[in-house]
Amino acid sequence: MNWEEERGEEMRSALKKGKLPYTVDEERGGWTPEQRASATPWLMGQVAGAVHEIKPAAEIVSEMVRDAVAIVRGNAGLVAKL
Repeated sequence: MNWEEERGEEMRSALKKGKLPYTVDEERGGWTPEQRASATPWLMGQVAGAVHEIKPAAEIVSEMVRDAVAIVRGNAGLVAKL
């Protein structure tokens, strides 16, 4: 909690590693149910902070399909070796 005011450098470091600040706190554990519930609505802002470029939806979908095809083809090679 208090990422912007008190933990800015830690937040930037986590985002550069592809981690959301919320998940850093979640991994540390020790949250009460009330703390977890109060932190959850802030996820939208943290996700927005992790966006580095804006692309058209068609481009994003094309990238996802291309990546999925590459993974399936790679895994098919593994299955053939069994």
